[in-house]
Amino acid sequence: MLLLAVVENFSYEDIGRILDLEVDAVRTLVARAREGLKQKVSLPVLIIEDEALIAMELRHLVQEMGLTVAHIVAREEEAVRTAADGQLGLVLADIQLQDDGSGLAAAQAILEKYDVPIVFVTGFPERLLSGTGLEPAFVVAKPFSAEGLKAMIAQALATYSSDPRAKEHKAGLLAKLRQLNGSSIPVAVVPG
Repeated sequence: MLLLAVVENFSYEDIGRILDLEVDAVRTLVARAREGLKQKVSLPVLIIEDEALIAMELRHLVQEMGLTVAHIVAREEEAVRTAADGQLGLVLADIQLQDDGSGLAAAQAILEKYDVPIVFVTGFPERLLSGTGLEPAFVVAKPFSAEGLKAMIAQALATYSSDPRAKEHKAGLLAKLRQLNGSSIPVAVVPG
């Protein structure tokens, strides 16, 4: 419901029609969902962003959700090295980084070793999304709304809270990243 309200920008009336609920019920449930986002367990977050102002905005948003910013990095190699330093609960990654670095390559390297949800926050969503069907990635286009990004983060965390769904999502995203990065390493899908 929160995704319908903040990502898809449906009005409460429209959401009520879609879900066959009264507008007051929709308003109450959306408020509960927003409150639930604030009460998430504190998870360490890696922010991969080369624009300082956007990195600061992401830090504030993450902290507002009750999550902890472990590191902010601006380069591909820093992202990979930093991910190896500790446990991560979430990665927010830009696609185009400093020094011609690739957030897609950094994400692939991180996913090759760790089970962590990655939300791409980018001005170039078309580099990751083909628009031809359901994509195996969590993507928020810049400029983003705070509520939309929070909802996408919540969706990513919910997906990775279930081991079978996490494995399935990770396999699909790794396959997509390998394709985009030109890597022909096969993806092993582990049955859940």
